[in-house]
Amino acid sequence: MAATKHFAYLPAERLYRILSDDNLNVSSEMEVFCALLAWLDFDREDRMCMAPKLLQCCVRLQYIPPEQLITKVEPVDWLFENADCEFLVNEAIRSLDSRPTGCRPTGDNPATLPLYTAQQEYCQGAAGST
Repeated sequence: MAATKHFAYLPAERLYRILSDDNLNVSSEMEVFCALLAWLDFDREDRMCMAPKLLQCCVRLQYIPPEQLITKVEPVDWLFENADCEFLVNEAIRSLDSRPTGCRPTGDNPATLPLYTAQQEYCQGAAGST
């Protein structure tokens, strides 16, 4: 999915629809996280304002195995430059007790707002705070 040359050029709302789909065919939630990172990193300066909402709504951090949260998610330094992303990842790390891991379950989509609305609100708020 993320390996295609067109993936990095997807508009945010299309990326959101793909990654938040309960029926997305991935072997692990880590694939979804890596796909999101690849998309964000392609144009990090312009896309970082969307990172918290995309991370929250598209990646089910609770389904990433604890060792991968520590060894593969936590080391992504640039993601932690955003306080909201840092909070989301740290919350997932703090809740490492007995959580489910593995494949993406159906019917457990955390998205509550359309991305485009949330993206506009978040980016406008970020722009206004500078």
